[in-house]
Amino acid sequence: VILQDPTDAPHHLILGADFDAYECIVVTAPSPREKSVAVDAIVTRGFADSVWVAASGKIRLYLSNRKAVKYGDVLLIRGKPERVKSPTNPHQFDFKTYAARSYIYHQQFVRAFEIVGNRKPSLIMAAAIDARHWAQEKIDRFIDDPTAAAVATALILGNTVEIDRDILVDYMRSGTIHV
Repeated sequence: VILQDPTDAPHHLILGADFDAYECIVVTAPSPREKSVAVDAIVTRGFADSVWVAASGKIRLYLSNRKAVKYGDVLLIRGKPERVKSPTNPHQFDFKTYAARSYIYHQQFVRAFEIVGNRKPSLIMAAAIDARHWAQEKIDRFIDDPTAAAVATALILGNTVEIDRDILVDYMRSGTIHV
C-alpha cells in the first residue's frame, strides 16, 4: 500500500524539470561498475534561469570519475537528468520498470561533479554501510588469494564485481549464484 507517492510532489523531476545544474544527496553506497561507479541520489534543488529552485526525485547516477564518493555526499552536477528509457529489445532486462519500483525515473551519466558537503539522510544506513566497509577491509586483510577474496566478498557481501568471470559462470551453471 502506497500512502504517499513521491511523484505527486509539486516539484518532482517527473513533471519535466529543465535544469542547467542540480544538487543531490547520495543515498546508496557506491557500486563499482566496469567503467563507472553507480549511486542513487535524491535531488534537492535545481538551477534554472539563474535561480535555485526546489526539486525532488530519486535519480541513478553513473559517475565516470572514480573520485571517492560516499553515502551522504552532496553533489553539484551540471547538466540535465534524462528519463530512464524503455528496453529496445523485447527480451532485454527492463531497467525502467525495475528502477520505477524504487521511484527512480531519471538517470545521468556524469563526467564531472563537485562534492559540496555531506548530509547523511539516515544514520542507520550510514552505520550499515560502515559495517560493510569494515567487513570488506577484514576480507582484504586476512585472505591473501585474490580469487578467494573475491568469492568471499561475493558470498558475504553480495558484491560480484571483483569475482573472476569464469568462476561467476560456474556458480550460475551450478545454480548457486543466489547463495
